[in-house]
Amino acid sequence: VLGELPEVVATVVEEASWTLYFDGSSTTNGGGAGVVIINPERQATALSFKLDFPCTNNVAEYEAFIMGLSTAREMGAERVKVIGDSNLVLSQLQGSFAVKEATLALYRTAAERLINSFKQVVMEHIPGVTNRYADALATLGSKLSYVQEQPNITVVRRETPV
Repeated sequence: VLGELPEVVATVVEEASWTLYFDGSSTTNGGGAGVVIINPERQATALSFKLDFPCTNNVAEYEAFIMGLSTAREMGAERVKVIGDSNLVLSQLQGSFAVKEATLALYRTAAERLINSFKQVVMEHIPGVTNRYADALATLGSKLSYVQEQPNITVVRRETPV
């Protein structure tokens, strides 16, 4: 009887996942947030944000996490792997660190609400030295000062000297 049944092949199709790198920076000139979003086709979008208000480094890290995830959502992401070097932010969001500062509790609540709008969010902590692109974007954002308009900055890679 079993030999007479047609073979059924089950195929599991998993939706493509996006990757998000984030980092925050805080200086006396304000803060910055850097985000690199990589879509399933491996196309990267790099964003630098100026946080034009006084903030701690932990606030800048949360800002980067939230702005990066919000932007990924706007781009159509439903499954995201979030990678960052802020052990505090990632551990608070995963529930292994308590939130002791009232301002960070508000950020955690906003981040959790955003996380819950996705089908899947996986978080990974990496050393700061391996998060250099998001770090450079965060540093850029923290060091910029705006006179009137937001600058449109293009970074071009040159492989040969002039």
